[in-house]
Amino acid sequence: MSALCSICSLYGHLFFFLLAAAAQLGYYNVVYDVLDEMERRMEKVLSPTPDGELIGKATVKEIFDIGKVGKIAGSGVIEGKVVKAGTVRVMRGDRIVHEGKLKTLKSFKANVPEVESGNDCGINFFDWEEMEVGDVVECYALVA
Repeated sequence: MSALCSICSLYGHLFFFLLAAAAQLGYYNVVYDVLDEMERRMEKVLSPTPDGELIGKATVKEIFDIGKVGKIAGSGVIEGKVVKAGTVRVMRGDRIVHEGKLKTLKSFKANVPEVESGNDCGINFFDWEEMEVGDVVECYALVA
């Protein structure tokens, strides 16, 4: 009886700890349901391969807030080239935080169609301004 009460007490503490940590709890009857749920959650976190060919990467070095224009990601191209016409996704660690198109791509205050590796640029995204220093902008060319 004492061992059973200890186990119940332990589960009670664990339950409240998980609630405080905002962990998601679920009840499963079959182990396959648990595996399916884990796979669905992993797909949300892991970066899927986008449609297209990776043509370049840039790292956000600084964020500039430019009045009417909005936030600009001061970035350095670290691999390949960043193309304004390409599709981009922004990675924060292993998570995709944005996918879309570039609104503006600037180099030395001039609008440019692309920026090569080793150069700095200013990047503005359509409908998104939550970039952070350290984010990685990956540029893709759609493959027909």
